Amino acid sequence: MKIIYIAGPLGASTAWATEKNIRVAEDYGLIVANLGLVPLIPHSMSRFFSGAKNDRYWLAATVQLLQRCDAVLMLPHWNESEGSKAEFAEASRINLPVFFCDHPELARLKDYADANL
Repeated sequence: MKIIYIAGPLGASTAWATEKNIRVAEDYGLIVANLGLVPLIPHSMSRFFSGAKNDRYWLAATVQLLQRCDAVLMLPHWNESEGSKAEFAEASRINLPVFFCDHPELARLKDYADANL
């Protein structure tokens, strides 16, 4: 099964806004799973780690995870997040397929899933 890295904003100005970002990532993760692919959602794994490690650590860690994936799905507002922009740059650098979450791109992701099952 192909593993799809879910990239998008995490941190926000309030705990509730951060939680909403996590839920968006999980919603798209379920879409990915329903396509027969495996979503890797870093938002969920570090949900309660706020302040435990600095941003530099998390960026390095998520880049390591991304490098082990088969493709990346960029969430809404990804370009407003420094971490997501770095993830996009890394995916581009290592030539991972990158998909975006708008409707035509999700259709491309479905085609990718169908071709790789």
